[in-house]
Amino acid sequence: MASDDNEVVTDLYPIFRIYRNGRVERFNEHSNVFYVPPSLEDPATGVSSKDVIISSHVSARLYLPKNINVTSNEKIPILVFYHGGGLVLGSALFNKMHRFLNHLVSESNVICVSVEYRLAPENDLSILYEDCWTALQWVASHSEHENPNNSNKDSWLTSYGDFNRVFIAGDSAGGNIVYHMAMRAGRESLNGNVKILGSILACPYFLMPDKSLDMQGNGAYRLWINICPELESGLLAIDSPMINPLAEKAPSLSGLGCSRLFMAIAEKDVLVPREIMVRFVAGVKKSGWNGELEFFEVEGEEHCFFVEDPEAEKAKDLIKRFASFIQHKNAARDNKKTRIIPRHLLLAVRNDEKLGKLLAGVTIAHGGVVPKINPVLLPKKNGTAEKAVRNDEDLGKLLAGVKIEHGGVLPNINLVFLLKKNGTTEKA
Repeated sequence: MASDDNEVVTDLYPIFRIYRNGRVERFNEHSNVFYVPPSLEDPATGVSSKDVIISSHVSARLYLPKNINVTSNEKIPILVFYHGGGLVLGSALFNKMHRFLNHLVSESNVICVSVEYRLAPENDLSILYEDCWTALQWVASHSEHENPNNSNKDSWLTSYGDFNRVFIAGDSAGGNIVYHMAMRAGRESLNGNVKILGSILACPYFLMPDKSLDMQGNGAYRLWINICPELESGLLAIDSPMINPLAEKAPSLSGLGCSRLFMAIAEKDVLVPREIMVRFVAGVKKSGWNGELEFFEVEGEEHCFFVEDPEAEKAKDLIKRFASFIQHKNAARDNKKTRIIPRHLLLAVRNDEKLGKLLAGVTIAHGGVVPKINPVLLPKKNGTAEKAVRNDEDLGKLLAGVKIEHGGVLPNINLVFLLKKNGTTEKA
């Protein structure tokens, strides 16, 4: 009956409602997002875009930077981007994503493939991930030249794409997808034996049990328990490897199928708290993954702030960091071995901004950059402080190989003692 059809069976307003007849109502207007068409030339950036069909269920919006040299054989990196939205919202065709990618493409000088995939809860999450893999395989297929007449190939990718520099990136749920795509690429070959050079996880949608966090009051957790596939008896939703990369049933992070990884988080992210992100970084290092890891935290910002306003100062800075990661500008600029601060170096009482500047570009080695910090004082959000009880060996292992950038790996450390060679301490 009509009245039964309109009965709400799951109410997650203002995200979505599910009705008894299976209809899903989304509330995109609450996020001020709506469809926008591609453009021959974006007025702000000069970036061109167009929409393409990949398969019966998967499409994409492609972006080409303005400064591409159409008369030369110039090849530029390829970025496959997965939008966020909790796996239930969002679109590659929405205004905010379109604006953000115009700026990212312009700054990074890449060809971008922004993937339009099916969403939960109408679709099982395995279908969503398969859509995203289909898009990645479609991009990789352009590297194969034995069938140039394949009508499903796009001229931008074949003409300008450098298939030795393929990157994948995503925000929020898109970051979760990037993780799963990188893991699958570690198990399965991409068309043309294309390799993923780098992965960017921006505020990725991960959840993990943590006694210090109120997961029951977390909006991302409440969403997840409503879309999580059925698990084995005795397992909780948060134990699912789909959302928890450190779950007992999750594959080893040593299998990440990329050479480089950039994790970006926001200090005031209440959906995916920094504690979870730091644990993921620690898990990557502990796994023995043989790749280069960069970790950057943006102070004072909230979940996926860079998509909300890509022209804000901190958003522009983060976009530049994404671009540097893709272009590998730091390595190209100095062409030097990684700088490691020796054990005897002393730091002193500094605020986190000065500390970030002091350690910018330094990579932590076991027993290296932050020795003899027992304990480190970490201010809580309410302004008080608690001790993070770690000896320097544990801290060294946790942060080993992580590259520090301004305001990055060691945020909010306002008291660090410097150990002199003679074993005494002093304030700087």
